Amino acid sequence: MFEIVFDNAKVFKDSVDAIVSLIDEGEFLINKDGIELRAMAPSQVVMVDFTMPSKAIEKFEVPKETKIGLNLDDLAKITARTRPGETLTLNLDN
Repeated sequence: MFEIVFDNAKVFKDSVDAIVSLIDEGEFLINKDGIELRAMAPSQVVMVDFTMPSKAIEKFEVPKETKIGLNLDDLAKITARTRPGETLTLNLDN
C-alpha cells in the first residue's frame, strides 16, 4: 500500500512521456527513497534508468518497498488526460 501525490501532474506526465518513447513496459520499484525504473528497450540498444526522488514529490507515503509492473503505453494514455497544475494521485491498496 502506498500513496503518492504530485501537486502538478505535468511532472509525472513528462517523465512517463520520455520513458514511453523508449520502452513499452517496465517494473517500477517504489520505496522510501522514491520511484525507480530500470528497463532495457526491446531492441536491447537502449537502457532506461529512471529515478524520481521522494523529495521531488509533494506527498510520498510508502510504508514498504513495492514493485509494480506497468504497461507504459496505457499509463501514457492516462497521464495524457492531465493538465498542467492538476493534482495527480497514485495509490495502491492491498
